[in-house]
Amino acid sequence: MPFRADPQIRVPATLLAVRDLSGFLQKRCADAGIDDSIALELDLALVEAANNIVQHGLGPDEGEIGLSVDFAGTQVTMTLSDNGPPAPEGLFATPAQAPDHFAESGRGMMIMSQCVDSIEYRREGDVNVLVLKKRLLPR
Repeated sequence: MPFRADPQIRVPATLLAVRDLSGFLQKRCADAGIDDSIALELDLALVEAANNIVQHGLGPDEGEIGLSVDFAGTQVTMTLSDNGPPAPEGLFATPAQAPDHFAESGRGMMIMSQCVDSIEYRREGDVNVLVLKKRLLPR
């Protein structure tokens, strides 16, 4: 798979492998001393995004999902990458602005947007890059 970013972990695009992404995130959060409630919100956003990649993007066993988790100052950044087809136009609009045709399946986007502070999507050549950011409150 021609990823442009260098993910810290790469797993097959299966729902079962999403657990490995979750476990990786949980370990990174624990190692960084992230509060459990923040780690749970990050995990919920990650699992929702990864499940969507498998179910609506790549499909089972059609590729891989890469994940990088970076802590910088008071922010955590999770970057997911895959080589599935481009996301539909408007998918990553804020939930209030989401097109009507996402009303039924757009609940995951609402969940993600409530768990993280920003969701950015871009296409880099033939790779989808989804960046989820959350500010961390000082202890």
